[in-house]
Amino acid sequence: MFSLVNKLPKPDELIKFDELLTKKVELPEISAVYVWYDYLGTSLYVGRTVDLRKRINTHLDKSHNPHLRKDITNNRISHIIYFECETEEDAIILERVLIKNSSFVGVYNIQMISDRNEVSKKKYTDFKKKSRSDKKRDVKIPLTNDEYKKILIVSRKEQFSPTQFSTRIFSEMVLSKSEFPDVEYNPQCEAWMHVKLNPEIHDILIELSVSWRCSVRKAAYKILRYALENDNSIKGYNHLI
Repeated sequence: MFSLVNKLPKPDELIKFDELLTKKVELPEISAVYVWYDYLGTSLYVGRTVDLRKRINTHLDKSHNPHLRKDITNNRISHIIYFECETEEDAIILERVLIKNSSFVGVYNIQMISDRNEVSKKKYTDFKKKSRSDKKRDVKIPLTNDEYKKILIVSRKEQFSPTQFSTRIFSEMVLSKSEFPDVEYNPQCEAWMHVKLNPEIHDILIELSVSWRCSVRKAAYKILRYALENDNSIKGYNHLI
């Protein structure tokens, strides 16, 4: 039996969701613990199985978890990782450790409670888009004293007040955008920094977030902080840190 006293094991493989759907990869028939991720690197669900290939295919066909099933149906999954385990007992131990660990706690592993409305508050809710073809949204990070800024989204077209949304809505906004300009900053409005992600950069951040065991937002912040300290071309953003 392996030991988890000192540190967690590294995942054996990261597999993108589209590769699972197109059968580009063949999952092994092994005992394992697996983790589903959304497009912000948030761990959605941690599970264990004695046959990884069979279990993941079951999830893809009809997951027993209704929230995960909705994410799979609506193509909201970014990737999965898995940890190979020698025995079923190892898998049980590792699953419990990952669920309790702050880096892997799955939002869909939360125990169900009686009040349905309260359940929806604890889990990510669906974002009902107001259809308007020319609608564009900015991601705005308020300049607070928090180490990692809270993400807010406002409409550029209409004069809405900034409203805080879940990272799930931010994820959907990123996926739905057709243009990904660079970072924008308006010096006349020092309360906000506008951040829009390039799709290639976003993929890199996902992999870094898994490696660093943090969210994509925190990974982006670490990179931004490093860039501000080492790149003279963007020294003007130093007040954002």
